[in-house]
Amino acid sequence: MPLAAKARQLAGQAALQELLANMRDEYASKLPGKLAHIESLWHELAGGGDSCRDELLRATHSIAGAAATFGLPGVSNAALELERVLQAVCAHGGAPDDQERIRIAAGVAQLLRASPGRLHH
Repeated sequence: MPLAAKARQLAGQAALQELLANMRDEYASKLPGKLAHIESLWHELAGGGDSCRDELLRATHSIAGAAATFGLPGVSNAALELERVLQAVCAHGGAPDDQERIRIAAGVAQLLRASPGRLHH
């Protein structure tokens, strides 16, 4: 490969890496708000508001995928575990039972702990 072509290729790779880093940073800056929303939905569900159940599942699913894409495997894995619990709750409908509440609470806590810089308690 001629030197000029190699230089253009390297410049293109560097630009792509910079773009991806900027996207990761932007996602990371929005993550605290997304996690706060999940925590809020969980508190609503725990308080008997089962109408937010599906929204909590969608928000968790979204974080699971995006966090994996943006290089946050701990967040992604914690969200996937929580998503599995929520899928079971959504499948039977209604409010979660006591065991499901314990598992959801643990999943939310793990998700918050997995976040970069431990954004929450």
